[in-house]
Amino acid sequence: MNSDDGIAYISKNPFDQENVYIVTSDTGIGMTHIMIVRIILTDLILQSRSLPR
Repeated sequence: MNSDDGIAYISKNPFDQENVYIVTSDTGIGMTHIMIVRIILTDLILQSRSLPR
């Protein structure tokens, strides 16, 4: 699924259960984004921060 503006959306699904997440805009650049998605989803699920501000 791609967003209309082509910018990735990585977050909880506001219309579903608490443990359901959505990741979009991976068509064509999925291998590039998957490492970033792994870090962000891990932080969201564990409620932590892996990357420095």
